Amino acid sequence: PIPTQQTPKRAASASSSTAAFDTTYGFRGVWHLNAAFGDATNYANNGTNSNSSDTVGIIGRGSHFLSGSSQYVEVPYSATLNLSSFTFSAWTRVSTSLGAIRGIISSRFGGEYTFDAQWDNGNLHGDIGNGTSWLTTSADYAYTPNGGQWYHVAWTATVNAYKVYLDGVQVGSGTFAGTPQFMKRGETLRIGHSSSGAYFGGIIDEPRVDGVVRSADWMKLSYETQRLNGTAVSYPNTALSTFAYSTKLYINTSASGASTTTDVSNFPLLVRLTNANFNFSQAKSDGGDLRFADSAGNLLA
Repeated sequence: PIPTQQTPKRAASASSSTAAFDTTYGFRGVWHLNAAFGDATNYANNGTNSNSSDTVGIIGRGSHFLSGSSQYVEVPYSATLNLSSFTFSAWTRVSTSLGAIRGIISSRFGGEYTFDAQWDNGNLHGDIGNGTSWLTTSADYAYTPNGGQWYHVAWTATVNAYKVYLDGVQVGSGTFAGTPQFMKRGETLRIGHSSSGAYFGGIIDEPRVDGVVRSADWMKLSYETQRLNGTAVSYPNTALSTFAYSTKLYINTSASGASTTTDVSNFPLLVRLTNANFNFSQAKSDGGDLRFADSAGNLLA
């Protein structure tokens, strides 16, 4: 794929999170965990905080959970989360090296045999059920995370198969006989708690549930464009002369960047602006007048 360029431009109207995470493209729940706990999609699968604390995440703010404490974010049942094919992903950072189960997410509260994900001692672990029995209790990858380090984790599940991803790379896969069910009526979804005493213990940011199986290149882009100090997005200090203020943005999908090999459509790209790459005095304090254009200065939808 050829690297593309886009240019922020000042405009009058505000941006929309529901447009960025359009449900037409499979997004079912996106929680930024920025102390509001709302769902960024228009399905409004909003969460309620139970004692987690606001802290710095990998993208803006995140939620800090204490291991062994009753701290989690709870999302009620919705038919939009009753999925037979799905992708779950999140950024996680355990506070210390593992010595206990650290629950990332679970839809099993008030029911059983659906889905959960956790760091389980020396494993990235997932359980996938069909609503009445387990299809697999070993959607795993043997790995012990370092305390204080961010990891992007993800699972996909569809009829007869699952995959596990760590930092944008597929690290596990398997088959089973049946159709998975992410959540069923009567259940409650919890972020930061997977079962019984399995509370997270660390920081979780950007948990997402999609009603489609995302591709391997989607996972690569998610990791490479959201991680700190990544090389997939760059900001050369050049501008379009027709703009009152602008700066160019390059998306590098070659081997030196995200290293994707297929087209990825409708991907919500993170653009991380800092004092080093953007003059904030030229924009509104809430960023509501930032816009993107192609290299000719035509505004992008």
